[in-house]
Amino acid sequence: MICEFCDQDFYKNEIAYLIFVRDQRLADFTVLFRVIQTGSGGEEYSLEFVGKNGFEGITVNEKFNSTPNMSQNDVREGLLATLKRGSLHYLIRSPLASKINYTVDGLNSEHNSDSIRDKWDLWIFNLNTNLYGNGQEYNRNFNLGASVSANRTSEKNLFEAGFWYNNNSAVYEIEGQEPFRYSIRQFGAYNQDAITLGDHWAVGYSTDFYSSTVTNMRSNISFSPAIEYNIFPYVESTKRQFRFNYKVGIQHVDYVSLSYRNQMNDLFLSQSFSARYRLVKNWGNVGVGVGVKHLYDQEHFFNVNFSPSISWNIFKGFNFNVQGNYSIVRDQFFLKMEDVSSEEILTGQIQLKSAYNFFVFMGISYSFGSIYNNVVNVRFQGI
Repeated sequence: MICEFCDQDFYKNEIAYLIFVRDQRLADFTVLFRVIQTGSGGEEYSLEFVGKNGFEGITVNEKFNSTPNMSQNDVREGLLATLKRGSLHYLIRSPLASKINYTVDGLNSEHNSDSIRDKWDLWIFNLNTNLYGNGQEYNRNFNLGASVSANRTSEKNLFEAGFWYNNNSAVYEIEGQEPFRYSIRQFGAYNQDAITLGDHWAVGYSTDFYSSTVTNMRSNISFSPAIEYNIFPYVESTKRQFRFNYKVGIQHVDYVSLSYRNQMNDLFLSQSFSARYRLVKNWGNVGVGVGVKHLYDQEHFFNVNFSPSISWNIFKGFNFNVQGNYSIVRDQFFLKMEDVSSEEILTGQIQLKSAYNFFVFMGISYSFGSIYNNVVNVRFQGI
């Protein structure tokens, strides 16, 4: 699937008779998804199927049209049906042809991915780097970023590891003053492993390394064994999930400069608990997450996080969307002892004491009129 906006996990879970691969060059056929807005305010989805290997020369085009009042799940189900319909052109020329009788019999969505023959043994590696710059006569800004990651996903195990780096440098030249320069550097590494214990349980660990001039941390290293329980079977996670996760571990911190507690390093015993709920239905979707982290210390450092979201198709054509996050912050053990300049504050070079942080997004939309106009006209668009 070549699709930037698709929930690919959903299609992998719902179509058991197709094996999804990470690169189009490895596929027997590819599906390219395109989307464009229609005159009614809905969207026209074009799916272009192109055969390769033993299916060379078999090209199929399918379309699905959504209306403005469709929920996210309605669109996803419509695309699923379209994907299945286009795939039939290849299935009837495959060893599965004898099993086709309107539906594919003898398989279910609980296939074991561990049984797939793969010379890479299900490992996927990603390398990324980017350079961005902008400026005017009096200022210049450059940002350099890079990341490396590796993961292996199977029915029994989910392993992830990676490294990331970001450096932002800027200079301001104001007439009659010395040039003002600053640099913000952050980098880190992570590793986690989750082992399946049946349909509802998982155990594993997570470890992190973090360094940031903004938070006065030369190094922040943590290791935490973890356990998780999902009320619903994991196989239903693209439709609904209610997960509880608990971690307990240690955290060691080295500071760039003295902390406000007159320390150059600290060692904490930590524990964290999180609960996440997500439900996708025809009327929309709802999600909420709650997390608590506690560091054992005389000052009783802790952090509480709450993050709700909802997309609700209240009635035909009327949609309500809310997304937000609120955190109670009582774990700023890293704050510097020395005074902070106004330049450091304004340029975001240092983090100040705060009892909370939040963001919120809310929006409503309503559309009405003809729902049958599927004409596509791009004249003057994007000018």
